[in-house]
Amino acid sequence: MGIQDLIITPFYFFILLIAAYMIRPLVTNSLTKKYFIPGLLAKFLGAIAIGLVYQFYYSWGDTYTYFREARIIWNIFLESPESALRLIFQSSDNVNDLFHYTNRLWTFKSSNNYSMVRILSFLNLFTFSTYSSTALLLACFSFTGSWAFYSSLCLRYTSEYKNLALAVLFIPSVIIWGSGIFKDTITFGALMWLAWSMFNLIENRKISSWHYIVAAISIVIIAAIKVYILICFIPMVAIWYFLQKAVNIKNVILKLLALPFLIVFAVAFAIFGAQQAANIDEKYAFENLATTAQITAYDIAYYSGAGGSTYTLGSLDGSWNSMLKLTPQAINVSIFRPYLWEVSNPLMLLSAFESLLFTLLTIKLIFRKKNLMSTIIENPFLLFCLTFSIIFAFAVGISTFNFGTLVRYKIPLMPFYAAFLVLSSKK
Repeated sequence: MGIQDLIITPFYFFILLIAAYMIRPLVTNSLTKKYFIPGLLAKFLGAIAIGLVYQFYYSWGDTYTYFREARIIWNIFLESPESALRLIFQSSDNVNDLFHYTNRLWTFKSSNNYSMVRILSFLNLFTFSTYSSTALLLACFSFTGSWAFYSSLCLRYTSEYKNLALAVLFIPSVIIWGSGIFKDTITFGALMWLAWSMFNLIENRKISSWHYIVAAISIVIIAAIKVYILICFIPMVAIWYFLQKAVNIKNVILKLLALPFLIVFAVAFAIFGAQQAANIDEKYAFENLATTAQITAYDIAYYSGAGGSTYTLGSLDGSWNSMLKLTPQAINVSIFRPYLWEVSNPLMLLSAFESLLFTLLTIKLIFRKKNLMSTIIENPFLLFCLTFSIIFAFAVGISTFNFGTLVRYKIPLMPFYAAFLVLSSKK
């Protein structure tokens, strides 16, 4: 951050805030209206705060790596606008003649990292390559996804609008790590928009071309940056969709006859969807997943995340057997850890309180909700929220081995698990 942030960022802040007040009547109702501006301001605060933390506490990090690379393209734009626009919008294979520029970009050889730089470079064209202004735009995108998903839930579960606001809009870790200049901010916002599309298509049965368009764009964005999110998400959506079809069948006999076929279709479609998503990056292919988990976990624990708050679940040898043995520990570490006695810094303390709250609410739900299993089975959306949370918890827990990194990686599951707790507890 520099002096230009103090000049340009306040302008963007007030412009975005004015736009929010103008849009609010169109996207809220009498129940949700009061959460719109606070939810947006929380995102803005998170974006600025985490930028300051990285500048004055960590003094380094991927947030500045991405922005530094985007600033290089901004400088190229000042020198040669055509070359910069080609670097932003054209495929990497079509800019070989710009090697004198691309050899200055560390992320150019990594497609998912360079996708992040492309997005930041595009936003920099409007913010004059100002870190905090660009962060506000990303926070705004992340908030729009959260608000869209929250609004859809409130249409179906009107009585829970207060608790759902806490679950979807105001989880502190999601505000902090889903608002700044991170891959997580963009993929989280896109995931929330994808969830909005799926909820309206499956639950609210609103068939609109916009839902399909938004879903397609969201999938493209996530696939370009973090395809493993789709590998966890798409199969669970398939199961959610087919089970909802079964629930909608009113005739009991017909339902019993159709249910086995719907389950088979759901599983087959789930496997197919996961395979298609994995084809985007071969390291996430089924036969490579165990090795990828091992390499990623040990890299984060002992190289890129070395010196931070590492944890271990047990030994990984690159086999599915060693990975599956650690399933309970992986799920536990993502949802219910760090424990308070594992805290080593202020941000980790915040995550520990969230984990403790999730633990207490889960225990309360299990012991007080006598018909919990039937509640979940009878509501495919609740089953989706739970299974996606568990599968994603396993995926990031088994492949991270560092609490500081895990708190960022696990934010996609947190609104879904929190929503599951809220909606499963309702009488």
